[in-house]
Amino acid sequence: MGIQSGVSRVSTVAFSLFYRLLTGRYSRKAGIGIGLIGGVLTAIVGYLAGPTLKQIVTNTSLIPPFSFTTGNLAVLWGVHATVITLSLVGLSFAWNSVKNLPTTDTIIEETAYRLRSIETITFLFTANLCIGTGVLLATDSVVTADIGTAAGMLLIASAVVTVHRFWVVFDLLLHNTLDEKVFDFADAALAGRSPSTASDFDVYVGHFFDASRTEIENDRPERLREKLRGVEKLLDKLLASESDLKEDRSFWDYISGRYDSVYRRSVVQQNAELEKQVIASLSGIYWKTQNYGNVELVGWTIQCYATLFARGYSIEPQSSSAEFLLERFENAQNRILSQFKKADDDASYETATAQVDQLLETQTSLWRTAAENEAVGAMDYLRYLLDDVYQFREYEYAPPGAVRNAGDSYDSLDVRKQEQADDYRAAVNHLKFATYGWTLNLFEEEDVSEYFVEQVFNEYVEQDFGSVSRLSEMYFDMGEATEPLNYWERWNLNRELEKSYGVASTGMAINTWLLRFYCTALVWILDSQEAIDNLQEQDPSESPLTEYDHMQPRVDKIVDRLEAYKKEYPLDDMLSGGPSADDRCDALIEYFESVRDVLDEQEQDWIRTLPISEGYVDSYGESIHSQLESCGLRTAIEEVGGITQLDSLEQDANAEFTLYNSAPRKAFVDDGISTFFNSNFSGLLDRYRGVVLEQLDLVEKEVDAATDISDALAAVVSQEDVALLIVEQMEVARTLRDDERSERISNDDLRSYFAFMDIPVIRDLTTEFAAVVLFENDFNYVEEVDDYPIAVEVTPGEDVATWDPDELPDEEDIRDYVRIATSYKAHIESTGPNGVVFRIQN
Repeated sequence: MGIQSGVSRVSTVAFSLFYRLLTGRYSRKAGIGIGLIGGVLTAIVGYLAGPTLKQIVTNTSLIPPFSFTTGNLAVLWGVHATVITLSLVGLSFAWNSVKNLPTTDTIIEETAYRLRSIETITFLFTANLCIGTGVLLATDSVVTADIGTAAGMLLIASAVVTVHRFWVVFDLLLHNTLDEKVFDFADAALAGRSPSTASDFDVYVGHFFDASRTEIENDRPERLREKLRGVEKLLDKLLASESDLKEDRSFWDYISGRYDSVYRRSVVQQNAELEKQVIASLSGIYWKTQNYGNVELVGWTIQCYATLFARGYSIEPQSSSAEFLLERFENAQNRILSQFKKADDDASYETATAQVDQLLETQTSLWRTAAENEAVGAMDYLRYLLDDVYQFREYEYAPPGAVRNAGDSYDSLDVRKQEQADDYRAAVNHLKFATYGWTLNLFEEEDVSEYFVEQVFNEYVEQDFGSVSRLSEMYFDMGEATEPLNYWERWNLNRELEKSYGVASTGMAINTWLLRFYCTALVWILDSQEAIDNLQEQDPSESPLTEYDHMQPRVDKIVDRLEAYKKEYPLDDMLSGGPSADDRCDALIEYFESVRDVLDEQEQDWIRTLPISEGYVDSYGESIHSQLESCGLRTAIEEVGGITQLDSLEQDANAEFTLYNSAPRKAFVDDGISTFFNSNFSGLLDRYRGVVLEQLDLVEKEVDAATDISDALAAVVSQEDVALLIVEQMEVARTLRDDERSERISNDDLRSYFAFMDIPVIRDLTTEFAAVVLFENDFNYVEEVDDYPIAVEVTPGEDVATWDPDELPDEEDIRDYVRIATSYKAHIESTGPNGVVFRIQN
């Protein structure tokens, strides 16, 4: 194996050296050496062959005897010198012309290498020197056969080399064989046979793009097509090679940019034939990528159609070949859809779906461009392309039962194809709905004409979404899209970015322009009293909205929008007879309010069947605990004496309470909408403070007003060993903070920002006391904890034995509520006075 590998490497190196020698890919010094050696070897061969050639000539009767004198040789030397001088002058002009060829420096350099200028000049001068040497060596009047033959061969070789060089150069200049040479250079680069690498491939492709630009400027469509075929041929070579370049996205972006550039120049030239040649070339690239089965490149070429389509409308005057481009795009679409239809195994199915995804992405770009440029003809063609695509029809690949039971037969390729076809069919409808909505948005921003938006509503909206049910099905289905930033949201955001510099923000499309389109279209299609009567006769429970969850907030937005349209309907001037916009809006509002009632009833019935979620009960308990942890009194107690927590009390509780209240059941069931408990549990916490203060050995005192607290506290602090002060957070804390005996301190250890007479002050949001003074005396505080100190139990309304009449509103169903029991148990013992509690009279 090692020997074979070594032989392979040697043969590769030998072939590379031979190729470089054949194509002139070597240094100037090597070229001088080759020319010098070539001249000397020619002279030596002629010198050695002279005697033999003399005998042959002498013995042949066909050639008469002749003698070649030294004078003749000298004349020959002069003639040779003159001829090569004139030849070199002519060749120098030709070589300068080569440098001025309309191509890149890289290609000119490649061409110059292959003209072998250095070795040609060296050979001619060496030949002349050798003939001159023969003149010096010829001592007799008659030149010997060896010297004469050598001189003759040098003269003939010089003539052949010169003529050949003239032939190559003038063939290049007069017959324009540069393109063929570029193909050769590209082949060599892809095969690794030249110093140029595949990374230089864009230079060779760029040669043909540059030539195409020249043909466009000269208004020559046929020549343009010829140059663009050069691009196609080079890309075909690349796709057939093993080069990594064909996977390089930046290279293909370069190709896309060059096609965009030549197409733009064609449009500016206002010659439809030029535009068609560029489009035809792009189509040729598409078919080549299809033939090589590269899914990513197929997607790239498909997207290029959208790039050229947008370019044609972005400049003035606009392109006149939009229909031709869409015809070529239709051919590409038919191929992709055919592949999807024919997919019969997992590999072909994956390839087909990837290409259909790319196709629909391109369709999205085409539709948006057509809408933004009021291209009615293009819109008609695009609608035709997506009108009842048979590859996406319902039950085209699998019967209804198989699709419904897809979970049991997911291995079936037909079932997967049918599900994918259903998704594609929905995507097509979404695209139509989004485009029509985008058109209305553009009209409201005065970017498209009244004529165009009227065309869209009269022709497209009425044909594709001509009923309340159809419009509602599309709107609410798009509202359920799971992609975080789908294309209609990107349209919205990109437009805002175009109108502003830096950061841009915008509302969700489903709540802004798509909502406005939906409501506008609803009003539009109620164009007769019969249509309004039919709407009023519809059963709200059969509305498509009932198939979705939590639609009430969106229905409210619809009603609000319709109320606004009663005052100002955006297409009021385009309504041609029939009921007024106000009457249409009234009918729609009545309908949606009926639907909302149905949705409320459905949701209520459903929530009644849902069990209480332990997760939400725990979240409720955690919310209470979070506020308990912020209780200033509890913080102070933990600091002074500590709180011991046990799963079960060892002594009877003497500080306990249980409170009951009711709440909507919806807050405690898993209905798909997260519940966040941010209630203020101030009453519950004041109850906790009350039972704790009752069990501590505290002296109770009253003051007349909050302004008397400072002196009262000063009296206690000056007489007792005080650990902490807890004061009511609002009025009392403000009074104490403003007292001159207070000062700010760090709150690193306690949630205290100031001290009164060097005693830290903790604030507490409560109405249970005005202030509490805690002494340094010990006390024993043990509480029972099951997850949290304040236990929570939630009972469904139907499981509550008796309800307090004050807990529920009149005529309410107990299944819509839960009873919440919050309880606390602790045992508190004091070994001596624990402090003083101050309250304000009345």
